Amino acid sequence: ILFCNVTRSNPEITATYQWESTETGVTLSESSEMITVNLSSVADFGTYRCTVTNTAGLSGNGSVTIEQRRKLK
Repeated sequence: ILFCNVTRSNPEITATYQWESTETGVTLSESSEMITVNLSSVADFGTYRCTVTNTAGLSGNGSVTIEQRRKLK
């Protein structure tokens, strides 16, 4: 589960969250502050970006990268 949180803003906001996979450019969610990544295939690994906006414009963004572990021999 990936979580995107706005800790403060001026003016106070009713936030709009947008999650996207930067590897594929696909928008994953446009409504929630969290998403679940199932990691069911190699394509699920990569970087996910959350962008938060309010009526004043862009509040902020952040990203997290999920890497696939390699087996040790």
